[in-house]
Amino acid sequence: MEALLNALARTSLTASSTVPRLRSTRDELQDAVKFGKKERANPGRDGSSRFKFTHKGVIYLTDATAKRLIASWPMRGLDTLEKAQMSSGAEGFTGSHTILIVDASGSMRKDDVPGYSSRTDAVYDCLAKDFLAPQIASPLGGDNLVSLLEMSDETEVIFKRSAVSKQMKENFQQRRFTRARSHGNYVTMLDAVTELLMPETKTERQLLIMFLSDGAPSDHTERECTHGVQVWQPIIRGSRQKYQQQLNNCPYGSNNCRYQVRESVKRDCVQKVIRLGDLFGRDWTTIVTAAFGPPSENFDTLQQMAKALPKGSFHKLGLSPGLLSTAFSSLSSSLTSLRTEGGGAGLTERTVVQEDPGQVGTGGWDFYTISPDDATQHANGGRACLAKERWSMDVKGFVAAPYGPGVAAVVHSRRTFGSGAERYVYHFYEVSNDSPQTVMKFVGNQLTAKDPKHQENVNDPKFLRNFCRVQAKAQALAVNFNRRVQGKSAWQISFVECYIYTLTEWGVWEDGTGSVLVEPFLEGRFVKWNSNAGYVKPSQAPRQAGAGAARNDIGLFGIGEDEEEDDSDTDSLDSVAPFRMPEGNIEPDHAPQAFSHFTHSITDGKDLVCDLQGVWNETDGFMLTDPVIHHASGKGKNGRTDRGKEGIKKFFETHKCNPLCKRLGLNIFAESMRV
Repeated sequence: MEALLNALARTSLTASSTVPRLRSTRDELQDAVKFGKKERANPGRDGSSRFKFTHKGVIYLTDATAKRLIASWPMRGLDTLEKAQMSSGAEGFTGSHTILIVDASGSMRKDDVPGYSSRTDAVYDCLAKDFLAPQIASPLGGDNLVSLLEMSDETEVIFKRSAVSKQMKENFQQRRFTRARSHGNYVTMLDAVTELLMPETKTERQLLIMFLSDGAPSDHTERECTHGVQVWQPIIRGSRQKYQQQLNNCPYGSNNCRYQVRESVKRDCVQKVIRLGDLFGRDWTTIVTAAFGPPSENFDTLQQMAKALPKGSFHKLGLSPGLLSTAFSSLSSSLTSLRTEGGGAGLTERTVVQEDPGQVGTGGWDFYTISPDDATQHANGGRACLAKERWSMDVKGFVAAPYGPGVAAVVHSRRTFGSGAERYVYHFYEVSNDSPQTVMKFVGNQLTAKDPKHQENVNDPKFLRNFCRVQAKAQALAVNFNRRVQGKSAWQISFVECYIYTLTEWGVWEDGTGSVLVEPFLEGRFVKWNSNAGYVKPSQAPRQAGAGAARNDIGLFGIGEDEEEDDSDTDSLDSVAPFRMPEGNIEPDHAPQAFSHFTHSITDGKDLVCDLQGVWNETDGFMLTDPVIHHASGKGKNGRTDRGKEGIKKFFETHKCNPLCKRLGLNIFAESMRV
């Protein structure tokens, strides 16, 4: 026996040696260091040197020794990074997706709508004329994707994620005469919608779901009661020539069982709508339910589904084609509002040229000589850099900031590599060149410049300076949060420091002088953890139930009330004592949501920092940019994306306290009462 076991062991070892070994991250890093493209990366949060290696479509960020991997991400992630590293507010938003669900059950064949051959005929005609036609005419229509589903016993996806077009309008007109059939099962329809939308968990697209039905759900007909009896299934008695149809009876109480089965269907529908909000963001998901049927029908389930999300509405249309037309027109208008809510509504977008992907400076560079006295450069219409400034929390104003050692000029790429709702993003460097004709000698970090996206903001001196001030204030609050947490570096929150460079160039600004906002380029995969309108990153780690009922820590709120509406509410932040916490089940993704909650508490309900976006790695923690601060005064003190108390309310509508909130003594009930 022992000999047999030894033989088997030898056979096992021999067989396993022929199996190829899976390559580890260490092996991949070694290959990247040996064969990949090496570049100096921006330093870490502590100032330590970094390198990045690009190899086989992956970027590896390492320490100065190139032996320790800090982060890695696919090159295609750079596209996302470059496009996202610029915006404010709910402005990670890149368009909208409208999901239209039309009841295709048998009752939709009825010819009781004036001027139409059937209810189906009326619905598709109004969809084509009152929903699609305005979208096709709108210059923003191309940003909207549309999916169409038809509900009966099963739900059929007619098409998905299609851009609005004249062809789509023609398709809708053709569907006016399709034959409705069978029952209308809501639960299977909602499952189909969830499956269709699952790819949206990786985007920040506004979702608008419109469900139109002419009656109550039919799911109950196949469902058993708690006693295992299908109480809504008929019993056919008698001969074929003459029979009576009755429903199954439950020996334990048919009437109550039938009611309970219907109620269970309603509960399931509501829960599935709530899950849609949890998956895709409650303030990024709008649900509109429309009852297009006789007033005598029971539309309670449709009403409850609309109430399940903050951005839900129910419309009872009867069988009026006029009300149906109005409903679809309103839906089209809602889409326009969704696409422009980031602050650029009604403004004129500047024309720019996009840079080739991954090719820095392909369109050339604009060269600005450092010149505190602009008399010569400005008079000749030349380019000069007059000043570099940063916002100081100490003096509550802008102060001069030093250039890097040996810097003689700054360069601004001529082509943008990304854009947000309010700004375009360009590559930017400080250089030691004294002439644009020589090879560029970059000094210091790789930088990004953010210029106004709309013509109306180009000559507004406060536009970019406001972003800089808000980011500096957010960083002051982050310093206090980190001091309070005293946890892993992976939990630390930081906002990159930004600067205002004053430049001269005729033809760009009205008087020849203007500004750009500049900050370090963020190395890593760009992520948005929350928005200024209630969106919360869906992949956030699960939260403990009841975490919001945490204790109040008086030390956290020990800051005097400041009557002035300025930044003085951060003056005494140093007074908050460190708080060492057990690690427990705290995950890094808990930190951004806890930080937003923390900022509202520590400012006595005056401010809330949100729209947290940037990069993360275990060594540096969170490196964020472009925050929004809602100020309770409601006066838009912090720019267009400051939604005041309404924005604060939206945050607490979707925020659920996580273990880090609990450890910090944050109480969601107390914060909600402030709002």
